[in-house]
Amino acid sequence: MKKYITLMIIGTLVLCGLLTVAAPQISANEYVEPVEIIPQKTHDPFTALQIDLTAGVGFTAKITNIGTEDAINVSTQLDISIGNSRHKTVYYNTSKISPGESVSYKRFVFGLNGIFVAAYAEATNALRTVGIGMGTLLFFYIIQWYAYNPPDV
Repeated sequence: MKKYITLMIIGTLVLCGLLTVAAPQISANEYVEPVEIIPQKTHDPFTALQIDLTAGVGFTAKITNIGTEDAINVSTQLDISIGNSRHKTVYYNTSKISPGESVSYKRFVFGLNGIFVAAYAEATNALRTVGIGMGTLLFFYIIQWYAYNPPDV
């Protein structure tokens, strides 16, 4: 038994040594070329929506206008799946979201299973955007929450 433990310790040390040698080393004293900052061109007015999903007691879908014009007739769809058996779709409409402003929708859920949320938002003058979140539902509290916005297609 001691032989196997010794072998494992030596193997671990060798592996750590290999990883240390293979990893790129950057010294704090190395000179780095300064990067030229190129000013961005100003764009024409545009509208874009962003979805942020947060969880805790239930979950919240926050729709933010990150553009420079008002988002008109914003429609939001939330697809909620709990486990394999319960599925619900909820729709919300907002007449206008000004640039930099947000609208939040809070939903309370109950169960003992995995939860998956897909949120879609679009406006008359903005493309459709998607936010996805998943986690574990313990009665009314969502844990191990992971949310992301997939790239636009």
